[in-house]
Amino acid sequence: MSAWLCSPNHIGEISSRSGQVSGYNPFTNERYDMDASTLAGLLAHQNLLSLQARYPDMWEEFLSPYEGADTTEKKTNFIWECQQRAKGLPRKNKQDCVGLIRSYRYQACETEDWIKSDVSFITQRILDSLYHDLVETTLWAYDEED
Repeated sequence: MSAWLCSPNHIGEISSRSGQVSGYNPFTNERYDMDASTLAGLLAHQNLLSLQARYPDMWEEFLSPYEGADTTEKKTNFIWECQQRAKGLPRKNKQDCVGLIRSYRYQACETEDWIKSDVSFITQRILDSLYHDLVETTLWAYDEED
């Protein structure tokens, strides 16, 4: 697989669309509860961890567009930008946000603990909620007459 750094607009849009998130991670046996800005920071951090796992010798190059004297400062600035973009109302429609989340999940899944991470659960729950809103009915049984 491959990975790239999602933009602050990308991460901010997912976070602003989700708003406040809360839930339970059955792998860690811990609850999570956070606002959109905090979620954006968590998503940005996971994206960076994924890049580090996939490209251990060159992941820092993905941060080159961000201001900072060193990698730590660039990471901090990237995460801050993501959190700023999470403020306010979503700019994309729900269908577009489904694509953004699916793309994000692909970029953030390179860590060994991805499937057990809060980010995995949170983004899946956001997707489930959006699908529920976008799909009016659920086919419960196959009608042989159709």
